[in-house]
Amino acid sequence: MLDHWHNGFIRYLRTSSTEGPKIRSVGFFPLTKSKPRWNSTQGIKLRISARGFSNGINADKGEAGMLIKQMLVGVMDVFCYIIGCEITKRAILIDPAGDEEHVVNTAADLGYTIEAVVNTHGHPDHTCGNEQIVKLTRAKIMIHEADWQYLDAYGVSLQWGFRSSPPADVLLRDGDIVEFGNERLTVLHTPGHTPGSICLYGDKNLFTGDTLFVEAVGRT
Repeated sequence: MLDHWHNGFIRYLRTSSTEGPKIRSVGFFPLTKSKPRWNSTQGIKLRISARGFSNGINADKGEAGMLIKQMLVGVMDVFCYIIGCEITKRAILIDPAGDEEHVVNTAADLGYTIEAVVNTHGHPDHTCGNEQIVKLTRAKIMIHEADWQYLDAYGVSLQWGFRSSPPADVLLRDGDIVEFGNERLTVLHTPGHTPGSICLYGDKNLFTGDTLFVEAVGRT
């Protein structure tokens, strides 16, 4: 049943880009530390339930129903974003890169619960906060399938003085739609900075990670 949830499992809906919103298949994947083997190219909807993955991603537009909180964190001046649904108070975190307790406390003060972390790419300056955020919130980690191996690059992280990240819970692809609450962001695969760099787009907001810099490297 489409509305049936299994604790500890991710529900995905595969749709056809050529046939409109028609659902091709429905299934479940267990949460796992190994690389998931998905074979669809786009149109997946990932949902984050109250006990694990529930429904959806929110972007803050500044309009009713959405919140965007930009925070400059870490030694590399990385912009981290709290994106939340004002109706359900569910939120995601884009690129946690330091000051994790402050970020989580800020979300709590605003009344939001962080349920997922989305990394725009796998460089350690954008993923070094993953571990602590997961410990504080039990959020699930999402990253593009071409960058998942960077999360385990312990030598690289230590060389630059960053904490390594736990493995990803969800691997993203171009065209995936991640929803929480009543909002959604679309995954745009923008390789170049890394093979798996992504942007997230929704409601006229674009979160670019290191695909686009503001004036200089690090201000993304």
